[in-house]
Amino acid sequence: MIPHDHGLEMAMTPMPYVRVITLSLCLAAAFGPAAGADTALLREATGLTGVAMWLDSGAPAMVLVVVRGRDTLVQGYGETSKGNGEEPDGRSLLRIGSISKVFTTELLAAMATLGALRLTDPLQQYAAAAVTVPRFGDRAISLLDLATHSAGLPREIGEVPANTIPFTWPTEQQRWSFLAGYKLPWAPGTVAAYSNVGFDLLADTLAEVGGKDYPELLRERITGPLAMTDTGVRPTKEQCDRLITGSGIGGPGPCADTDATAGSGGLYSTGNDMARWLRHQPRRQRPGGVAEAGAGSRRLSPAPSNGRRDRL
Repeated sequence: MIPHDHGLEMAMTPMPYVRVITLSLCLAAAFGPAAGADTALLREATGLTGVAMWLDSGAPAMVLVVVRGRDTLVQGYGETSKGNGEEPDGRSLLRIGSISKVFTTELLAAMATLGALRLTDPLQQYAAAAVTVPRFGDRAISLLDLATHSAGLPREIGEVPANTIPFTWPTEQQRWSFLAGYKLPWAPGTVAAYSNVGFDLLADTLAEVGGKDYPELLRERITGPLAMTDTGVRPTKEQCDRLITGSGIGGPGPCADTDATAGSGGLYSTGNDMARWLRHQPRRQRPGGVAEAGAGSRRLSPAPSNGRRDRL
């Protein structure tokens, strides 16, 4: 089983119709010595484990990223496209799916720290004047409810339309129109139920507060300062040429603008960029004053080309 961070991930939804690509991000618990000192150790420690993870995934390719102290290992497995014999590397582009949600909550926390908003603010406060956000009795949906999958919202707003490019539906207008007519089944904050639409509404709200679109805000606050030049939702032709493609029913999904679902799962990235992001994560203190990062891993199988968005 894949370890999950409490409150961030649910069990993986079965996807019998396709296995696409897998990104595994492993953050070692202890911070080691100077940069470069542990490269051989990391390769030895992850050699068999990495192969086992890749084979277990059933995916045609995988990129493994390990950060320990100031040392980093980025290792590719399989092939970037079925039959081409090219092993992926740290520059190979891939869809990171629901890891996008962690970026959304990081941006939310940063803006709350700066005083631009409060976690307890009601969503209604940032909705357009014509939109009435549903309530359950006196309980309104807060930004924190959206960030913790406890707003009482469904996973999706409905069935994905046929022939939809993955991660391009629903649009901002479609989800807010849905929200205005939705009846909450229970009070927000009382039940945790996974919701992709909730995170996209949260991203819309952050854009409203920040005064610019969400991808631009993410680039300004997180990916730009960290030099994560391959992380975003609008890949260039050069980046698309580096995209790892999977196989399955419907064939490989196209490399497309996924702005519509940037907050819930639309981000593209690379192993090299994710290593930069892992280094950026806050450290905690172990007893005795030794700094460590939260141990854990992420494994992702992005949505296939038939338009379905089942994911972590």
